Amino acid sequence: MKHKCTSWAIIATMERSDGTWYDETITEIDDDTASSVDEFLTEYCEEKNKEKKNDWQRKRRLWVG
Repeated sequence: MKHKCTSWAIIATMERSDGTWYDETITEIDDDTASSVDEFLTEYCEEKNKEKKNDWQRKRRLWVG
């Protein structure tokens, strides 16, 4: 099965002035940032798919001999 990103968000760890922190999920993002992240994730998934295919081919060679 191929890796495919179907949605994403930015998870940020935010620190309050008292030193405590919390995680915030950011889903509303400007177009420039969204385009950059989309491009990054597309390339990331393509690379994972290549690695998976190479692993499968390597294992197949071991099985076949």
